[in-house]
Amino acid sequence: MYKRQAFPRQWLFVALVPALLLFTLPTGWAAAEVNSNLEWEKNYGNIDLIHVKETAEGYSLVGTNMDNNFIYLAKTDANGHTNWDTNLELRGSSGKLIDLISADSTIDGGYILGGAITSQTHWRYRDYFFAKIDVDGSVEWTVEENAGAYGSINDIKQINDGSYLYVSSMESLNVGFSSASVGKLISNHSTEWQTSLGSAGPRGPFISANNIEELGGNNYLVIGSIDDKLQVWRLDSTKTISWSNNYPNLSYVGDIVAEADGGYSIAGTNATNEVVLVKNDAYNNETFQQTLSFGGQLKSIVTTVDNGYYFGTTEGLYRTDTNGNIQWSQSIDNIKQVITTTDGGAAVIANGKLLKFNEGGSIPGEENLSFDSTQYTLTVGQTLDTIVTAYNGSTATDVTYQAIFSSYDDSIVSIDGLGNITGLQPGKTQIRATWNGMEAQATVNVINIFTGLRLDDTEYSVNIGQPIDLVVTYEEGDQITNVTISSSYSTSDPSIAIVDQEGNIIGLKRGQTTLTVTYKGVHTTATIDVY
Repeated sequence: MYKRQAFPRQWLFVALVPALLLFTLPTGWAAAEVNSNLEWEKNYGNIDLIHVKETAEGYSLVGTNMDNNFIYLAKTDANGHTNWDTNLELRGSSGKLIDLISADSTIDGGYILGGAITSQTHWRYRDYFFAKIDVDGSVEWTVEENAGAYGSINDIKQINDGSYLYVSSMESLNVGFSSASVGKLISNHSTEWQTSLGSAGPRGPFISANNIEELGGNNYLVIGSIDDKLQVWRLDSTKTISWSNNYPNLSYVGDIVAEADGGYSIAGTNATNEVVLVKNDAYNNETFQQTLSFGGQLKSIVTTVDNGYYFGTTEGLYRTDTNGNIQWSQSIDNIKQVITTTDGGAAVIANGKLLKFNEGGSIPGEENLSFDSTQYTLTVGQTLDTIVTAYNGSTATDVTYQAIFSSYDDSIVSIDGLGNITGLQPGKTQIRATWNGMEAQATVNVINIFTGLRLDDTEYSVNIGQPIDLVVTYEEGDQITNVTISSSYSTSDPSIAIVDQEGNIIGLKRGQTTLTVTYKGVHTTATIDVY
């Protein structure tokens, strides 16, 4: 297989960088302790950013425009310059604007949004709200669900099979009732399953769910709190709670990250405002717990390619090794999210800005081994090549054909002797290369090809005796096929309307019915009104 050419990296080392940062960083920032480097920062106006994800071109952003409460969506280049953005006026059935709480960028270039909308029944009620936005910023579909009281979608993520996981919390402001649950939305925007994490009345504990992570084998981790103390739940492949852990020494604010070995790490803050790192293996056995040398309320934790971590707290950004020892840090206020970038650095949302830091830990002259990317994404059955480069100061040598490769989980991804990786089943794991006593690691994410079934409308109006036609398309990857004739049709009340095999809607009597379309086991629905 053809190998891309590896180019030498250029090192730039300036002894006065830490001192210069003290004078050049914005007000409220302090110099890094060791080797950190702010590459750039971008302000996108009066926007409250809540989500960032790295893309092939740069970054995908989601936030709220504080001037009008519209949803802000943007795509940037690798330096944070805006390539495209839009302000979306997103309202619910009540006509009220949506309160955006959570978001994720989807593999089709669009977005999935989770939030809440003030209920039509009472101003102290807030219902659940979901929206799928396409790559052009147009609404594909929305879903509203009755929360029963004051509800919110605290986290939503697209997972490897193309569907969406979410966690929700609800509390009754007048009687003190609370509950939390986790659910899954599928391609036709219906809830495939929902699992309760617990509920309690006025005299019971207060329950909340904050974040969800996908593990291999259709297992999931949820982090939240019970009575303001950190709580972790694990759901198995049957969507039932297999176990839960409570951490009474940690406050309700925390984050969780899945590890390549099937285990997980959590971080939280103790009563003395110190960050605590806890590691458990795949069998829920605690293997490590350490109070770290920095503090603040924990906002975000992500892994690095060398099995270290980036921590985001209310006091700053911290880059650590696998045991939580600080390698460098940067004082930053109001961090909301931290992600690891493909170059080993970090992108941070803080104070409504997007900030990019490089890895900051390598010293010129130091020998090291590196893959050509810290993270690879491929579909099941797809094969990609990798390049392994050995660095010695400013000298770079391609050692791909001399390196020895291995995969941490051969059931998810295989890697051959030439460094070619092949996706075998959806999941996330790591690959390793060794050469001349050095080691390099990278994360591999294997996903299913996105599939979806679409109608040309979500609501059809037809007069009795005047049929209209519809169009059904099936999306698989980047292929879109008209499957109108190949699909099957049913209506919830065939006495009101039916659809023939050619996709003609035939109204029989006045009323409303629900149409269900099926193709290759995928379903989608629409409403038919007959006049």
